[in-house]
Amino acid sequence: MKKIVCIILIIMLCITGCTSNTQPIEVLEEGYDENVDDIEEVVTSKAETYDLQWAKEMFEENYFEPDLIYPISYIEDEYQYNLGEFIFVLHGFYGVKLAEEGNSYGSTQIMINSIEISRTDNEFYQLIDGLYTDIPFNHGDEIYGFEVGDWNGDGVCDFKLRVSEGGTMHNEPSRFWLWDNEQSMFVENEQLGEISDYSTVYLASNKDNRLCSYTRYSISEYCIRYYEYKDREYICVEEEHDYFETQDGVEYRITEFLELIDGEMQVVDTKKSVYEEN
Repeated sequence: MKKIVCIILIIMLCITGCTSNTQPIEVLEEGYDENVDDIEEVVTSKAETYDLQWAKEMFEENYFEPDLIYPISYIEDEYQYNLGEFIFVLHGFYGVKLAEEGNSYGSTQIMINSIEISRTDNEFYQLIDGLYTDIPFNHGDEIYGFEVGDWNGDGVCDFKLRVSEGGTMHNEPSRFWLWDNEQSMFVENEQLGEISDYSTVYLASNKDNRLCSYTRYSISEYCIRYYEYKDREYICVEEEHDYFETQDGVEYRITEFLELIDGEMQVVDTKKSVYEEN
């Protein structure tokens, strides 16, 4: 069972370039219900609170000067098999740069500072704070960069938080927290975070729920890697390396297939075809 409730406490901050005639712009996400009555629960959070001036300074440190800033409190319920239901609350700020005409959004920035976790009885369970994200918009199934998924194949949902936008390598810098049965809490996995620094990390359903990473090195070269989770470590067991190569004036597309054999990645097959532009 999963439901999403999004609460955004709307407060307008006037900054340089925003005149006294500027009207607040409502930021309403899908599923927003202005009649919800649990705002007090969010406001009295155990997470450290920050004011709008602090948010303004943090945005500007990253070369983004918003005209409007809205506090974020996003709530997501997630049912965990054999563990019951967890409630995740993301706290942060949503910055808006108005378009030149002044009545529509030009660009936006999302900054999440903490994730508060509780159980269905609203009992506080775990706090993850000291966060700072910097993303311009939501991607795919992510809301404010937050996404739930079973990242280690143990049947219990984990979660990730996108940290920044990434670049030409198609990377999605993120932080990952996996459920740890021994500690009965979500524990950050730094290895996945390091992989995401240069890759897109996702679940490869066609590979028996193994983890997959996609890295683009250039416009004509990329690599797909498949990982298995063993003894609290992600081990690359398969790899597909795709690139172009010119031989005797003819351009070929080459795909190398590698597998982990005796502790080393070794080429087990190669496909080569003449590249023809459409």
